[in-house]
Amino acid sequence: MVLCADPAGAVSDGWGPGWETDNDKSLWAVSVNVISRSTPDGTGAPLFPPAAYIRTFGVSENATDGFDRYLDIPAPPLPMEEALDVYFPCSHEVVTRLANDIRPDSGSITWDLKLTVPTGSTASVSWDVKDVPSGYTLTMTCGNKDVDMKEQSSVSLGSGVYSLSITANKPVRGKTSGSSGGSSGGGGGGSPEPQSNVETKELAQQFVANGNNVEFEFKQGVTCIVYVEFEARKSFGKVTTVVEMLKGKSILTPIEPEGKVYKYLNIWVGNGGVATPENIENPVIGFKVEKAWLEKNAIPESSIRLWRYGDEMWAPLSTKKVSEDEGYIYFEAETPGFSPFAITGLTEEYFEMQASTSGSVNSKAPSADENVGSKYAEEPEKEATPGLGMISALGFFACACLMCRRF
Repeated sequence: MVLCADPAGAVSDGWGPGWETDNDKSLWAVSVNVISRSTPDGTGAPLFPPAAYIRTFGVSENATDGFDRYLDIPAPPLPMEEALDVYFPCSHEVVTRLANDIRPDSGSITWDLKLTVPTGSTASVSWDVKDVPSGYTLTMTCGNKDVDMKEQSSVSLGSGVYSLSITANKPVRGKTSGSSGGSSGGGGGGSPEPQSNVETKELAQQFVANGNNVEFEFKQGVTCIVYVEFEARKSFGKVTTVVEMLKGKSILTPIEPEGKVYKYLNIWVGNGGVATPENIENPVIGFKVEKAWLEKNAIPESSIRLWRYGDEMWAPLSTKKVSEDEGYIYFEAETPGFSPFAITGLTEEYFEMQASTSGSVNSKAPSADENVGSKYAEEPEKEATPGLGMISALGFFACACLMCRRF
């Protein structure tokens, strides 16, 4: 998830107004800025540090009422201690808190913004509705008070827990021809992977423009993927890349790759049709492997490979080590595309078994990856040509007989 600094010092873990692209087909979006500050109470009690968050709600033709991985952004988990907390609740089985809540276009839409202001603090809640179409009405309800968000641009709240209800009503228009409703092609639907198999997920966003080198950095570090990078051959505007680190083998991969698996992963770049050879080139994936896992399983770092599943089979990718630190070794792999992946390594037991197998004479023909010279150097010397010794002996005996006749 990308954190972006706001000019006012707020922190955004989602998009703000203007994030729409041709792929997202957003109609409009509104950012809500929430800033809390401690107020001295005269007792000398310590003050909470100022905090600020940006939360975004909006409408897109590609959205659903559930969690949309290309549009909605998860919010951080509940703070462990009393602090400012702002999120949109979500009924998804895994993602229950959103920083961005994008809904489908309909006649009336309601968002619930949950907000906790810590003890001894006040909060200002402000918004900018310049992207909302003129015909819409936008109302914020807090308790018994309704606020016309087009007429008023902020409210102030004391410490406490609030549920702010935001309702957008679409203008009623005459009946028109043409189709409506549903999601259009290339939408931001959910991942095909069951959420029960997703250990953790992280998102990154970048603006993709033709001719530019694009790098998606996963700065939270909640998965083993560090970055995804490629050169853009077409422009797509704002693109989201999603990494899912799985608990086990993906439902999309019925077989397993060779070696001991470190992690199974799914990597999705943009909406369908973005990450194709016609649109991007030279894609690479940066990932990391724990040194502790290598040591525990007796796996040499030189055997680490990133595998990609495609065409109903696993294929190893060209993988190289790029760096290391105290806890991890970092690798980079070239990939022809994005889909399910697996990181594997080969144990010492595997190498011993391979050595034992290759030690048997003429056990199998050497493959292109084997060291042919060393394999044949280990074979025993071949015996002399059969019968050659007998012919030599007969020749010697004939010579001896001739010598005897002369004498």
